[in-house]
Amino acid sequence: MSATAIPRTRDTAFARCLGVVPVVLAVVLLVAALLKSFELATEELSENSLLNSRWFLTILVLFELGLGVWLLGGLHSRETRWLLLLTFVVFFEASLYLAVSGYSSCRCLGRNPVSPWLTAGFDALAILAILQWRPAACGATIFTHPGRFAVVLCMYVLAAVPVLLSIVFYTPTGQMPRLRADRELATKVRIQLKDASAQQIIDQLHAGTGLAFIVDERLAQDWPATFGETKMNGVPAWAVMELLAHKQLQAVRWAKVEGGYRLEPSAPFGARTPWIVSGATLMLGGAYLVFVRLRTRAGPEGASR
Repeated sequence: MSATAIPRTRDTAFARCLGVVPVVLAVVLLVAALLKSFELATEELSENSLLNSRWFLTILVLFELGLGVWLLGGLHSRETRWLLLLTFVVFFEASLYLAVSGYSSCRCLGRNPVSPWLTAGFDALAILAILQWRPAACGATIFTHPGRFAVVLCMYVLAAVPVLLSIVFYTPTGQMPRLRADRELATKVRIQLKDASAQQIIDQLHAGTGLAFIVDERLAQDWPATFGETKMNGVPAWAVMELLAHKQLQAVRWAKVEGGYRLEPSAPFGARTPWIVSGATLMLGGAYLVFVRLRTRAGPEGASR
């Protein structure tokens, strides 16, 4: 055995370890995208800056989903490496900015709190790993592996469309910052009713604020028959509106209309269906792509897949 055999073996093992970098980062991107999208689908954001605005986070979710699926496909790896590097450099700068600015958490994982210092450290490690990763010069492309490209494209569409629909037709399950930020809804109301119905409470809201509160006809029968004895003294109007929304049997949200608010159905495809479709697509499609890539490495019989 020559003196260079052991170093070469170590180099080969190290190169193989680096080969999993795109797959690991793909999983990280997909998990982050799904967690952010779940927050967007179930919470109403305050949207007081670019980094927590709904439209910006929606674009970020779609980008992370796309890049994650593309990495699993392993196509155009040399070009993708530069895009991946640029992405994590931007992530690192954003996390560092949030950390230095004193933010206790970033929205990298949706509603799950995570220190921006921690995400900045992870991004730095990811950058180092990407710099060490050296894809093959003659790797798979959309021209040499059209079948794999078709799978990647279908995966993205089947995963992104349900997620996007969930975000667009979001259903707040907790606090509703937009209602709380409306000065007109800060008006204190007094409600004293026995065996109060939803309509009676809405009438009291109108009397106390002067605003119109409309309920979609599809929701008229989806409240409890009675709210029981209701006593509210000096309660903000938005608190009563949140109560009415949370008492609905189906997913709803308040939409601002001329002269007041309208309570309307949300999540037309159900609260769980989009996530089942997206999750199943990513798990099954991702497993298939990884299997195909491993099979392609094992021999020439999978070279065109």
